[in-house]
Amino acid sequence: MFSRVLVFVLYCVVCIASERQHVCIHGQREEELTLGVRLSPESDHAAKREATDPRPIRFRPYFDDTVTSNSDSNQREMIQEVVPAVLSFFSTVVSVPPTPSPVLLDRSCSGGGYYVPEGGSTVRRCVDQCVSTTCGGIVTIPDDHLKRCVQCNNTSPQSLQCSPGVPSTDGAGVADTDYILYISALPCVEGPTLAFAAACQMESQLDRPIAGYINFCPNNLGETTRDYLFQVAKHELFHALGFSYSLMALWRDSSGDRRTPSDQQIPNTVTTVNYATWDTFSGPKEHTVTVLRTEAVLREGRGSLWLQ
Repeated sequence: MFSRVLVFVLYCVVCIASERQHVCIHGQREEELTLGVRLSPESDHAAKREATDPRPIRFRPYFDDTVTSNSDSNQREMIQEVVPAVLSFFSTVVSVPPTPSPVLLDRSCSGGGYYVPEGGSTVRRCVDQCVSTTCGGIVTIPDDHLKRCVQCNNTSPQSLQCSPGVPSTDGAGVADTDYILYISALPCVEGPTLAFAAACQMESQLDRPIAGYINFCPNNLGETTRDYLFQVAKHELFHALGFSYSLMALWRDSSGDRRTPSDQQIPNTVTTVNYATWDTFSGPKEHTVTVLRTEAVLREGRGSLWLQ
């Protein structure tokens, strides 16, 4: 699935570096990531069977009010043109097991505490209260995309008392999609960053991201061309799809089994290599890099003189 994608990563980095500086501030923050989202009562065994029958990924973009209400019509139109084009590209190179429909996302809980769903339920129960935002507050996810709110008293599970919160019913969800991408345009304060992105929610059966966001920085877009923003958006969408150092421990193989026995990276997936003489314009320097070592990457890179 990802062999062609990794080749494009290298191409994308070269394109971005060659035109102008874009500082990627990506870093998956724990508070903006929801793990273990149950999409249906189906067993993990059923999901693993489906993992061997991937299909082109189906995206559903959702533009936040910060995009649709942007007073700069050129920026607004460019973002609304670039995002669908990027998603169309990824649909040709990424395949995933079809996601149960409709997709309903979990609500965030105050303090992060929750009880896992029981039996055939797919709704997590907040230890205290549901909160109105998710994805770390970067974007506002409409209630129609979210499951109902269930709030419990902060006592032991043996004497747990839960009650419906607001809203007390599930939203309609998003049908016929594998990944919901939320797009916003909030000003950025960290250097010449044009955009940043991250995964937001990951389903429980295969640890695959099913929702994420990309935020464009209107205060830094300036005279950015459409073609360049297209390359930047491609780069950032990799992060939203789970290409993040903190998420590599959750990666699975083609059979649906975890590559890593625990939540730690191991050498068969990713390793660190120290080069004593890394060539630069100013001469050789010591340099440490993180190297992907999945089977697909090694197959694609066979014959390379520098691939570890």
